[in-house]
Amino acid sequence: MKKKSLFLAAAVCVCLLAALFIGGSRSHGDGTAADEPGLLAEYHGEKVYQADVEAYSDTARLLAGADAELPTEREILTEFLQNMVLLEEAQAPRTIARQKLLDAVGEKFCEENGLTFTKVNPPPKLMQAKKDYVADLFAQAQDEIIYYNGAG
Repeated sequence: MKKKSLFLAAAVCVCLLAALFIGGSRSHGDGTAADEPGLLAEYHGEKVYQADVEAYSDTARLLAGADAELPTEREILTEFLQNMVLLEEAQAPRTIARQKLLDAVGEKFCEENGLTFTKVNPPPKLMQAKKDYVADLFAQAQDEIIYYNGAG
């Protein structure tokens, strides 16, 4: 069961990064935000559309199975935006930047708190520190995120 959960988490992360890359790089016209149906949010020119969220949700549903609890559309949108903020902060290729940044945060946290840094089965305090770091970075970026169509 634990292997299935790890596989599911990894598959969902890959799908999210793929959707983020595809969603952020495609063109949706030259009009204003009001002219773009399905536009949910924008961060520094990178846009997230309803179709991006739905594609991620559909993929997660297929991978998770019938009894799994799925993220809400709001949670998916927030994760897209958090990844945009993290990727900009990391300034490296999208597929590895997020993890390298979080590993650096983890190593620093462990050093400051007398813990041993490990990527496999990290201590709960380290996992919480990474979540706190993402939440803080995301909170700092809130003024630069534009929500559309009631998504915010």
